[in-house]
Amino acid sequence: LRIIGQSMILDKTTVWVTITLCVAVAMVSLVTDGYLRREGLDGPEVYALYLIAALGGIVMGSAADLIVLFLGLEVLSISLYVLASSHRRRSKSQESGLKYFILGGFSSAVFLYGIALIYAGTGSTNYGRIVDAFNAEWQPQTPTDFLCLREMVDAEWRLRRVRSALTNMLMAVGSCDRLFELVEHAN
Repeated sequence: LRIIGQSMILDKTTVWVTITLCVAVAMVSLVTDGYLRREGLDGPEVYALYLIAALGGIVMGSAADLIVLFLGLEVLSISLYVLASSHRRRSKSQESGLKYFILGGFSSAVFLYGIALIYAGTGSTNYGRIVDAFNAEWQPQTPTDFLCLREMVDAEWRLRRVRSALTNMLMAVGSCDRLFELVEHAN
């Protein structure tokens, strides 16, 4: 069953993803209560963020279009950024949320760029139309078509290098912070 203008689908896989995410949220919520009591934290926003993250996952699981997949990914990611930095008394929590947000922003940009390249090559963001376009024995007709294919491969290679460099930089920053803490405690 296709809904919302052919951009979402409701089938057995979507129902399975939805049930799995609902069960996971229920189980995590049971564990979270003990953690919140032990740390002395307020709890209502954590549960709301769990539900928002699950909603993003459900949207991703039912997507039949790359734009809807991206929207679900962003809903899921933003709630996880906030969850990562939700412990207000720990500076490591805020640091991890900020690092996750920066790395996630770059990853989202790469993903969105990939969607744009797929749209440029196939003329659609709908899964079915993309498959039809690739099954239609696509051959580069003009230099522009070949350039588009070359650009996709080249951009993917460059963006992997950027992501790797960012990950290494963020890990190095975290290691330096830990080193400075050890030096301070030693003095």
